[in-house]
Order: sequence, then C-alpha cells, then structure tokens
Amino acid sequence: MKEVGIREVIVGEWLDANMIVRFALDSGVEGDSEGSMLSRAGLILLYAMLDAELGIVAQWRMAEDITRFKQPEVNFLNEVAVGIGHDGEVAVEEDRQSFKQRIVAIPRILARRVEGKDVEINLGRQWGEHLFKGHELRNRLIHSSVGKPVERVTLAELLAAAEAVKSYFVELVSVAPEVFKAHGAIVDAFNLPSRAEVEKNLADVRKLRRDTAFEGPIPFPVYSGRRNDR
Repeated sequence: MKEVGIREVIVGEWLDANMIVRFALDSGVEGDSEGSMLSRAGLILLYAMLDAELGIVAQWRMAEDITRFKQPEVNFLNEVAVGIGHDGEVAVEEDRQSFKQRIVAIPRILARRVEGKDVEINLGRQWGEHLFKGHELRNRLIHSSVGKPVERVTLAELLAAAEAVKSYFVELVSVAPEVFKAHGAIVDAFNLPSRAEVEKNLADVRKLRRDTAFEGPIPFPVYSGRRNDR
C-alpha cells in the first residue's frame, strides 16, 4: 500500500470538509426548515476536520523532534491525562479537553516549541464568536435528547461556521507560518458561496413557500414557475 504523507492527509481532510459543506450550501433545503440533513452533516464534519487538522499538525511536529516538547505538553497534545490514584498508582487516561482549550493551546504550544515564540490566538473578533456558536450548535446536534426533534442547522448557520473555521486557520497561518505552512498553501482553496448568494436562495425559498404553501424539499436554484426559469 502506498504510504500517504502528512501533507496529503491534511489536504484530504480539508478538501473533504469543504466539499460536503459546499454541497450542502448549494443543494437546497428540506421541507420545513432553511437547512437539511446535509447542513447537519456538513456542520459535524466541519468541526471534526478542525479538530483533526490540529491533531495531525501536533503529531507531525512531535514526530519531527519530540525532545523540544516538555512532557506535560506531550500529554496535552496527545490528549492524555496522567494522575496519581489513592494508593499511589499512576493512572493514564484520556484527557477530555474543552474545545476552547484545544484551539488556543495547541497552536501556542507548537509555535513556542517549533518557532520559538509566544503567540496569541485572537478569538475576540466576530469570526471567533461564530466559531463558538457553530460548535455549540454542533454539540446540541450530536447530543440530541432521545424523543426530541433533531437540532436544525440552517444554511446561514452553516455558512457562518464555515467562514469562521476558515478565518481561524487564516489566523493560525498568520501567527505561526512555519507550524501551519501546509495550511498556508490550501487555506484559500476552502471555497464558499457568498452570504449574498446564500441569502438570495433562502429568500427565494421563503417566497415560494409563501406564494404556494409548498411544504416539500426545495432544491437550488429555486424554481418560481416563471417561463424564463431554467
């Protein structure tokens, strides 16, 4: 079997997520919402990709030279918690880190050990707010209660989350270009429709429903019944 390199894995994860998100944004909506099963899947895959990309880069940089990392940093990057039990035994288990911990701490650790500098990941901008909102929506979707309706993910929410994830990696490339040099070559390839395009499609959906009381799924572009529609 042909060995797949680190860069190929990074690119593959990136493009797979982009393909599904773009497909969801371009396909249409289900009958009673402004989203679809595709928009739900796209949101889940989007945040899975973000976590995977950080993990892949961390493993890559540790594999290059593990000696430049301190043991607590290695444990954190490997999501391993080491503790001492009541009888003095050493316990090694999975460390369930929060989303905010990982997206801030992983780049900072890597930048410190690979580039020799301390960096700040500025999440205080609008895209940072959208990044957390999208992740909270993802959590509600993943952890839906039995017997309750599955969480909706509108196309506008999916687009905002996707734009935020892209902006996050633009930030990482900016503050730690050596660590995230693989992403520097592909970040612009994360192709998304404009907000105006998505909003126009949704406006057409609302108008069709209002004019016809149609309750079924609606593909894009929205067919209005006019003779010049194709």
